[in-house]
Amino acid sequence: MKRTSGGKSVSSFNKKFEEYLDIKPYFVDNGFYYPTRRNIYHIPAMEEQCITISNKFALIELDAAIKGFFIQLLLLSQYGNIELIKKNIIKAIRIDKKTYDKYIIGTCWR
Repeated sequence: MKRTSGGKSVSSFNKKFEEYLDIKPYFVDNGFYYPTRRNIYHIPAMEEQCITISNKFALIELDAAIKGFFIQLLLLSQYGNIELIKKNIIKAIRIDKKTYDKYIIGTCWR
């Protein structure tokens, strides 16, 4: 943990990652005057409706808007419960036909 946080103590790790982890302290009675404090780290479960995208996706040379469009298509394909045709996609992600065409044509693989 020290190497991950770049610090000399775990407390800097706790500060940097407290928004991502559920950290619960507990104390160990090891015979000293004061019990030793330890932490239990719980990583919360991912959201129910999520997808994993390869880091190689970031290396593809496309506009951010087009990448966002394709991420939305991936989410629709997994969780949308709709037929992925032009009309349904436009309605589901609330874009107009020209924007849809621009994104589809803009990706006709450079």
